Amino acid sequence: MTDPLADALAKLERAERQLRVLNRLVQRWERLGKGDKPYALRPQVESTRAEPRPHVVYRFAVDQDPPPSLPMLIGECTHNLRCAVDYVAFALKRDPRPPDEDIQFPIWTDEWHPKSKWLGGLIPTAADAIKGLQPFEGGNRRADRPHDLAILRHLSNWDKHRKLIVQGISQGITSWYGPAPILFHTGPFPHGAIVMEFGVDATTDMGDAVMSHRPYVSTSPDIAAVVAFADPPEVRGLAPSLSLGYIAEYIRDTVIPQLRPFV
Repeated sequence: MTDPLADALAKLERAERQLRVLNRLVQRWERLGKGDKPYALRPQVESTRAEPRPHVVYRFAVDQDPPPSLPMLIGECTHNLRCAVDYVAFALKRDPRPPDEDIQFPIWTDEWHPKSKWLGGLIPTAADAIKGLQPFEGGNRRADRPHDLAILRHLSNWDKHRKLIVQGISQGITSWYGPAPILFHTGPFPHGAIVMEFGVDATTDMGDAVMSHRPYVSTSPDIAAVVAFADPPEVRGLAPSLSLGYIAEYIRDTVIPQLRPFV
């Protein structure tokens, strides 16, 4: 007997295969800890809005952009994940059954919409099961990020109209020599963005900029960066590989088991 959720599982498996390719591309770009990173922090003395007097500023330099295929691959993976939950919704028993174009898996971040056409024909227990999976109902599954289905909604809606944007983000600076920065900016960082600013009394080894009476700042802080979303804004700074992996895990381990009794 054919599994009524076979198509949904096939879409999920396709997304997971794309995710493995995505992970390989991302890891190849990041090359963390191997001494040949495609990004760096580069110092210069300049004035900024935060400090109009000339001071030491470190800017994020991307020497090699993330692979141009990443946004398309992320979009394809997102599409298959969205299809997987829609296929689950399509497989649910409904009486009366609405037109096919009115069937979709709802993802609501604000509140429950019991009269939505997407719930047409479902028995109350099936609708309640879908309600229990919603971002507004369960809150964040992880404290540092939105609910997995909310991320899926944001990515899917954005990718329908615009290419997803990925770029580098500073994940942490583990060491530097000299005084602590007066400002530390958060990412994601495009090429040329300011990451750290040091006080006007700090200098760095930049030829004529060296002044021996000023505290010294290392020219090569130890920085780690990962590929991250720049847009859509709701997921800015999140790592695509990790986010899509969590979504796939949630669909396979939670969404499908909780809705299978209603197919």
